Amino acid sequence: MIKEIMKYDNTFNESEFISKVDRIFIMFLDSIMHKDVTMVDHYASDTICSYVSNLITEYSQKKVIRLFDEANIKSTDILDFKILDNKYIIKVELISRYKDYFIEEESGSYVSGIDDHRIETKHILTFEKYVNAIDSGIVTSCTNCVNANEVGVCPFCNKVILMEKYEYILTEIDTFKN
Repeated sequence: MIKEIMKYDNTFNESEFISKVDRIFIMFLDSIMHKDVTMVDHYASDTICSYVSNLITEYSQKKVIRLFDEANIKSTDILDFKILDNKYIIKVELISRYKDYFIEEESGSYVSGIDDHRIETKHILTFEKYVNAIDSGIVTSCTNCVNANEVGVCPFCNKVILMEKYEYILTEIDTFKN
């Protein structure tokens, strides 16, 4: 599978990609816990950001916080690769472990979920990158922009660096149960 990807995407590096997938997944969980979609917005599609925003709204209306304590990634494997509509599409199976529970916003009291042990959960994630994507090295909007792989917003010009123009971004994730 890796050779097939590299045949079309000569910038692809398996270990870097897997590391990025793991990091984006943890950022996804963190964005839900901290009720802050900006934690993941430059690494995810509008659909994913909308999904996170909807969860944040739902949890805020219920006055609860969803926690993913002791989160880690057990394994990440590439399942499929295809080219469709001028995009490279990679499907990934990610197995994670975490405690998944809700607490009240005000008191911090336990509401529901699993808070006494970590559960192992399998997720299928989809990442996409434009076939003619620009090299992601140093992505500049102004003369002071920094490495887009480290930050998503330039601290000088405050422009959000849209990773979809440069890198693989998260476009689908199986649904988290509420």
